[in-house]
Amino acid sequence: MLITQSEQIYLEMTAKLHEEKAKLITDVQRLSSSLTIVEGAVTHLQSSLEKLGFANDAEEIQFFKVIKPKFYSWKIFIIEQYNVFSNVPVDTFERIRSYYTKEIDFLQRYFDQNQFLYQYYLSDECSLDNDYFLRRNRESIHALIFPGKFETKGDYIFAKFRAYELLREFLLVRIRLIYTDQDSSIFQFVTKSSKLTWTDDKVKLVELAYGIYFMGSLNDGKADISQVVDVLERTLNVDLGVAYRKFIDITRRKNKGYTIYLDGMRDAINNHITEKHRFGSRGSKK
Repeated sequence: MLITQSEQIYLEMTAKLHEEKAKLITDVQRLSSSLTIVEGAVTHLQSSLEKLGFANDAEEIQFFKVIKPKFYSWKIFIIEQYNVFSNVPVDTFERIRSYYTKEIDFLQRYFDQNQFLYQYYLSDECSLDNDYFLRRNRESIHALIFPGKFETKGDYIFAKFRAYELLREFLLVRIRLIYTDQDSSIFQFVTKSSKLTWTDDKVKLVELAYGIYFMGSLNDGKADISQVVDVLERTLNVDLGVAYRKFIDITRRKNKGYTIYLDGMRDAINNHITEKHRFGSRGSKK
């Protein structure tokens, strides 16, 4: 119950953040409003925990190892992204590239300094989960610093790993953009000739995006729904708007089930393979 409700809160939060990103407001206003969205979601998450509690240790570990870090990582990422933008040098492209590269080096040093836990995070190891993600096993010094019932030894550093990975991806994109001359005829030819465009209903692509997200098929399940949507939008030259609203429409379906498009894909594949086998078996007869 708590895990399901937490996922719902998270999807609503990321949808609001996506809407905020599209608004024509100053960076400071966006920082403030985005942090308000995240902090509101975290408060909602905390009240849900106090109300519902955990069914067992496994659920508590999942909450503090995966769910809470997903929320907190956005707070860290939003602040760090703002700091990066605020300090970009107004200079040559080479100076800007050097600035972004140094920021990436800083992130890498953090990963290196916490190499053991970062490898534990990357490999989705579980042998030390009881120590790091059960509240009753917090060290006394940690309990003094974080006296509430919403902290464990490992959830904050996992949130930081996730946030720094998002920031590193963002910085790499910024570096690539520096070297992309969109006025180049060669660039235009390559992008035009390689561009695929989604021409079906957008809600079908949203259904596919959420299927990929819930299956954990990208980055060992660590890819965020906003990342999945962003990749599909850029790859298929489509604007899905606020994808979460379309997903809400999907959850309200009654007559034909929730996964109309995915079911149709499955049927199309099965029919193709069945027909191929049928005609193949005919051709093999003498």
